[in-house]
Amino acid sequence: MGGLGPINGPRFWKLSGEDRIEAPPYKRPPGRPKGKARIKGVRESPKKNQTKVDRKGRICHCGLCGGEGHNSRKCPRESDESRKRRRLNMEQQSHEQAIEDVSSTAPPATQP
Repeated sequence: MGGLGPINGPRFWKLSGEDRIEAPPYKRPPGRPKGKARIKGVRESPKKNQTKVDRKGRICHCGLCGGEGHNSRKCPRESDESRKRRRLNMEQQSHEQAIEDVSSTAPPATQP
């Protein structure tokens, strides 16, 4: 049977009359902890989150006029002129951001 142990597997350690060597104590490696400790059962209710607020039953408010039931994108009190001005301003900012992104990734110019 050459080299097989009592549980029908290879014997990696030779038997001796001395005490057995114990494994070092387990140390948890650094890093992010695992998300869930265990998988919940079928009939087990999920844990309610106590730190976040649910969106159900909440009333949205407008950032421009403070009215309920709409946001600043579709504010009925905003004039068409100010809406156009705001849209042009947003397009200008996005264009400037795109130019800044391209110029920061371009290689520096070399002078002969």
